[in-house]
Amino acid sequence: MTERGYRDHFLKGRYTGDIPVLPKTLSSPEILRKFIFNAPGAIGYLRVSDVNSSVKVVSVDGHLPDNHQYPLLIEEAAN
Repeated sequence: MTERGYRDHFLKGRYTGDIPVLPKTLSSPEILRKFIFNAPGAIGYLRVSDVNSSVKVVSVDGHLPDNHQYPLLIEEAAN
């Protein structure tokens, strides 16, 4: 799913009432890492290049982000 597809999914869900509250969007990877570190149980989405030792990477179906079968990969936007 692209970032636009992700955003559109939640906007549609909010509009139809299927998703009562939209996820928070934070302004930078640094702020997201601090939020995740300081909020027990928090989950966030980061690009692999933005992960550091302050956060834990979650495996899905036994796959980590360096595996092409990892289902939560974010497509990088072309520069």
